[in-house]
Amino acid sequence: MYSVNTIFQERVHVKKSNKPAVLFLVFEHLEQRDSGKYECYHTSTKDPIVIDMDVAIPITFMDTPEHQEAKEFSNPLWM
Repeated sequence: MYSVNTIFQERVHVKKSNKPAVLFLVFEHLEQRDSGKYECYHTSTKDPIVIDMDVAIPITFMDTPEHQEAKEFSNPLWM
């Protein structure tokens, strides 16, 4: 038997594999607030498996031209 905390039921689920004794913990629509420690327990073991997950936000640039050009073999960082 396995369960997912009700806070995450919309975005996290457990997927069974065709191989015996293999489960996947699947996260969907990750957000930065999902970063943290997760613990997986199994009835046959005393100690949990601890997953420390960091969710990074993609970098974005504000107020930059959509198209930019640079001369070949030049350093585009120098004006």
